[in-house]
This record gives sequence, C-alpha cells and structure tokens, in this order.
Amino acid sequence: MEAYKNILVVIDEKNFVTKAIYRAVKLIKQTGGRMSILLLDDNSAIHRFSNLMNGNYKYTAEVSFKNKSVQLRSIIKKLAKRGVDIDPELLTCTSYHSILSITNSKHIDTVIVAASSHNSGFRYLHYPVDFFLIGQCPTPLLIVKDHNWEPEGHILSAVELFNDNPEHQMLTKKVLEESEHFTQLLNGDCHTVDCYFGESVDVSFNFEPFEKNQDIHLSMMKQHCHDYHLSYENVHLSLELPENAISLIATEVDSELVIIGDCGHRGFLSKLSAHVSEEVLNKVNCDLLILKP
Repeated sequence: MEAYKNILVVIDEKNFVTKAIYRAVKLIKQTGGRMSILLLDDNSAIHRFSNLMNGNYKYTAEVSFKNKSVQLRSIIKKLAKRGVDIDPELLTCTSYHSILSITNSKHIDTVIVAASSHNSGFRYLHYPVDFFLIGQCPTPLLIVKDHNWEPEGHILSAVELFNDNPEHQMLTKKVLEESEHFTQLLNGDCHTVDCYFGESVDVSFNFEPFEKNQDIHLSMMKQHCHDYHLSYENVHLSLELPENAISLIATEVDSELVIIGDCGHRGFLSKLSAHVSEEVLNKVNCDLLILKP
C-alpha cells in the first residue's frame, strides 16, 4: 500500500491527548513508515467562544502552549530512541487550514487525529478539528477513539455495491482494498455492511423491493469479499440508514476499526443535516478510517 508511509499526527492544544501518537506508532511499525507531530493552537475568536460554550471557562489557565510543546518534544525524543522513524521537529500551526498546507508541503499520505468532544448545537457554526478534517482533508483520515487495537480483532467496512455513481464506485473499491490491507495488518477479520435502501444526503440507495433482490445483493457482496480475500460469511445487508447500521453492527461485533468512504461536504445544508461520517463518528466507540475519492 502507498498510504500510511508518511503520517501526520494532529494534536489540538485545546483537546490535549496523545492517543493518536501511539496509534500512529503502531501503524508505522507495521508499514515501515515515518511520522510527524503537529500541535494546533487555534486562537480564532470563534474557537475561544466555542470553549466558553462548552463550559471550558478556565481553558486559558490550563497548561500553556509552550509547556505542551515541551511535552510533545519529550515524546518525540523518547520515540526516536525506541527506533521509531519520527520527524525530530515538532510542527506547529494556528489555524485549521494550515494543517492542509502542511499536509501538501510535506507530502503527507495519512492524517491521524484524536476524536474531539463535540457540542452538537455549536458545531453548526464552528467544527472541531476532526469534523473539519472529515470535510477537507485530501488524504485518508484516521480518527482515534479509546478502543484499543487487539490481536485478531474485528474491522467493519461500509460499502455501496449497487451505486452507479463513478465516485462512489471508486470509494467502494478503496474501502475493500483498505479492508483487505488492515485485516492483514491487524491479523483480524472483516465484516462488511451495505444499506439496501433509505434516505440520506450523502448516500444513495437501491429502492427495488428488498425481498426480490436480497439474494442477488448478498451474492454480489460475497463475490466482492472473495475478490479481496475477506470473509464472505461476515456480510451484513441492512435496511437501516448507514450511520445507524454501522454503529449497531460495530457494537455487535466489537470492532476495533470502522472503514468508510466519504466524498466531502457539499455546502451549508450538508452541515445542518449532519454529515454521515460525522454521525458515524458520534455513534461508534472505536477508530474511524475515512477514505476519500
């Protein structure tokens, strides 16, 4: 795989957790890649107001940006001593869009960030960094939660096999390729889900009678799983909306990782209706890997 060789870990100074760093370490140990760490200090007025809305009235009294930089530089030195291929320089930036510029200039192929705590109402005006990256990041985006990656763990991949849109077909192909890759990487198994019909801003569905085409649809899913060396016994055909189906099955199989495709935001109405990827992120308790066309 070409991805996961040059990883950027984004640490939000206002959500200072390091679990994304150690997920990146685990990943590059398997891929032989290299990682860089970026500390974001978003000082925009809207971000400061967002902190007040979320109840973080004393956030200015927390550990300073300087001290957090010292902590991260210490982590970088320790990882380098352990043989991790890591950029010795701590990168910093002061805006979300600077993350995209750094991603391009350093030829980053994967971005990893910890999931933020979200205020569901205020996010309509100002997205947390992980929501921003869902819509804008051009590379695969891994959003890290607290569920560890266990040996012989479970992956859940969402596909759209009956969608004729070329962009969606490309995404489904990428999802299946990455599912095969991570199944080998994590020495686990993969469950695959497709939603047969429903209504969503981001996902189109087949509206033919379910009973009539269920066997055909399942047969097609199993064939694709066979083509990508995935277990055809772990296919799920759901009548739920995708965000609901994914969260239900992810909980049922206790997945370590969910893999989905995403075409990015399509304007203000997409924000108001809640993007499918964002809804999935809110509902699952494991890592979410989002692939782009």
